[in-house]
Amino acid sequence: MMKSCRCWSLIGAFILLLLLKTLFLFTYHSTDFEVHRNWLAITASLPISKWYTENTSQWTLDYPPFFAWFEYLLSIPATYVDSQMLEVSNLEYASRETVLYQRLTVMVADTVLLVALILFSSTMIGGKQVKVGAMLCVLCSFGLFVVDHIHFQYNGFLSGILFLSFALLARGQAVLGSIAFAALLNFKHIYVYVAPAVFVFLLRTYCFDSAKPISFGTFKVSKFIILGSVVIAVFALSFGPFIAMGQVEQVFSRLFPFKRGLTHAYWAANVWALYNTVDKVASVASGKKGESTFTGGLVTDEQDHAVLPNISPLVTFALTFLAMLPFLWKMLMSKAITSRTHHLIVGVTLCAYTSFLFGWHVHEKAALLFQLPLSLVAFDNKKLARAHFLAQLSGGYALFPLIFTEKETFGVLALFVAYMSFLYLLHNFLHRGNGQIELTVLEKVYVLGLVLVHVFVLGFPHVMGEKLPFLPLMLTSSYSAVGVLYSYVLVYLHALEF
Repeated sequence: MMKSCRCWSLIGAFILLLLLKTLFLFTYHSTDFEVHRNWLAITASLPISKWYTENTSQWTLDYPPFFAWFEYLLSIPATYVDSQMLEVSNLEYASRETVLYQRLTVMVADTVLLVALILFSSTMIGGKQVKVGAMLCVLCSFGLFVVDHIHFQYNGFLSGILFLSFALLARGQAVLGSIAFAALLNFKHIYVYVAPAVFVFLLRTYCFDSAKPISFGTFKVSKFIILGSVVIAVFALSFGPFIAMGQVEQVFSRLFPFKRGLTHAYWAANVWALYNTVDKVASVASGKKGESTFTGGLVTDEQDHAVLPNISPLVTFALTFLAMLPFLWKMLMSKAITSRTHHLIVGVTLCAYTSFLFGWHVHEKAALLFQLPLSLVAFDNKKLARAHFLAQLSGGYALFPLIFTEKETFGVLALFVAYMSFLYLLHNFLHRGNGQIELTVLEKVYVLGLVLVHVFVLGFPHVMGEKLPFLPLMLTSSYSAVGVLYSYVLVYLHALEF
């Protein structure tokens, strides 16, 4: 009965959210809308041999093959809606029917997330209120709403596959969970960020005897071979046709364009945003004439710092790897059998955090990779509750530069304030038996500072006109980065207690 109530609560919330999303059907959408329209056209009108070579548009297909097939499936009904959207040469095409269709595909694809959350909630320890609360944090996510239903992407659908793998792994279905996660990697390769945590979890719970301390004597080679075989089979299914056509090198050149610079046009709220800011301040303070190429708001192949040393991809990879090692080791060596699923979610969250904070050319939208999984364990203790609130606050605010049109500005701000208020009240309600969630003085100062930053960002263009156009973006990213880094430390300290 309680399971039925939980399902209907989530379904009801999902329907209400769909109604809210319809208000944004014909609002601003980013270039990602044209990206996906072009991919619809490529997969619908060209043979598979040309999917990863077609370059009429600058927005070439650069997701793995499973996502290309997903676009192909979406293109089939599109023919009956407006066939002109499926013409490769029809660049920047955005008829009202096309916009409506593409927006609705995102909403329909979100049902994968709903189903995955319902399945995962049945594996959670805790009462109905905690389970529903955690699921609502994901469903109602401000970041997911803005990135998918205004900016335009399919992160809800992809997160659904991720959470489906969590549900399967939590039920002890390691092989099926591995297949689901391997499939996810072949939909969007950014999820390789969290693969180390999934690998360690499978190693500890499936390949070793999870009830005993780790030793070579408890390692089951046959199970390791089974996992490796199913993962290889998934990748073979995905990349097999392109290997047969001799195009695998071309596909990988699209998937991994390493020639891009350290940071994206709008700096992600990470360590490199802070590094770039220090470099800019130092160059101004020292009167150095060399101009940093990081403050132009453009994606360039070569980016140089004016004062601080330039950062290479190798440095970012090394930092990411080294930062992951301690908590992955804790996951592997932990003897707490009943906490394995909790360890998986926290491990995935920290892998996403670490990759976001130290990775090469990270997009601000990648914050969703740690914000959403963190919601699943946000009510387990107060430290995680505070980390969750601050991660949603700082990571969410960092998305504001994505929606810069005057018409949508108020709506985005209203959504942000409503979601953060909902989170704060929800945390206090669900932790009421153990005292309310109290932010520290430092954390309260940070929240107040964020309000002041937003006032500055709003007023700056009216006072300064076109002078220093990148300063508001730099301040937004840098201040948000402080909050993201702080919340990361809170989650990291929790993981070290495994």
